[in-house]
Amino acid sequence: MGKFAISMPVKIMAWIVASVIIILNINLVVNELKSLFYSTDTVLWLKVLVALFFVYIGALLVYVIIEPLIRKHKQEFANIPHGEAVNISELQIQQYDVIGVTLDFSIKDEKVIHHALQLGGRNAVYHLMHVVQSAGALRMNEAVNDAESAFDWINLNKYRDALLEQGYKVQVHLGYGSTVKAIGEWAKTTDIQLLVMGAHGHKGIKDIIFGTTLDKVRHYVDIPVFIVK
Repeated sequence: MGKFAISMPVKIMAWIVASVIIILNINLVVNELKSLFYSTDTVLWLKVLVALFFVYIGALLVYVIIEPLIRKHKQEFANIPHGEAVNISELQIQQYDVIGVTLDFSIKDEKVIHHALQLGGRNAVYHLMHVVQSAGALRMNEAVNDAESAFDWINLNKYRDALLEQGYKVQVHLGYGSTVKAIGEWAKTTDIQLLVMGAHGHKGIKDIIFGTTLDKVRHYVDIPVFIVK
C-alpha cells in the first residue's frame, strides 16, 4: 500500500492496546469461572459443560495466535487480475464409453437423446434414467408400485426398444424420490463417464419456486455434465 501502509509505531501501539484488552478479558473470565466453580449452588453437570466450553474456546484462541506464525506464507503476485494462461498440451480425443441420459418424458427428450448419441456413437453404452417424484415414491422409494411408476417404466422401455432397433446399446433405470440424490447416486453406481441432461427452460423467479436441479446435480457428481437447451 506504499505510503498508506500502517507505520511500525502505530502497529506497536495497536498490539499493546489489543494485549491489554485480551488480558483484562481473560482476567474477567477467570474471576467469573472461580465464582461459578466455588459456588455450592451450581450443579456438577453445568460446571463440566462450562469447563468443556472454555477449553474449546481457549484451544481456538491458541490456534488463532499460533497458526499464522507456523504457517509458511507463499503468495504469487501477478500484474494481471486473472493470472496467466496455462500451456495447453497436445489434446487427446475423449471417448465416452458409458453415457447417462436423464429424461422427463417431454418434447425435449428427443433432442437430449440425439445429442447423447452424437457424443458416444454406436460403441458407447447408454443408460437412460427417469426419476419418479410421486408422493409414494418420495416416501417408499423402490417399494412403491403405483400407476405413475408403471407408466414410466413403459415409456423408458419404448425409448430402449427404439434405440436397440437402431443398433445402440441401452440400459434403463428408474429413480425414486429426490431427483438430485437419485441421479447422483445412479451416476456413481453405474460408472457413468458423461451425464447428458435437458435444461428445464425456466429461470428467474421460477428457479426459486421449482429449484435448479441441473445446478445441484453438477455439484453432486464429479463427471462432466452436458446440458441440452
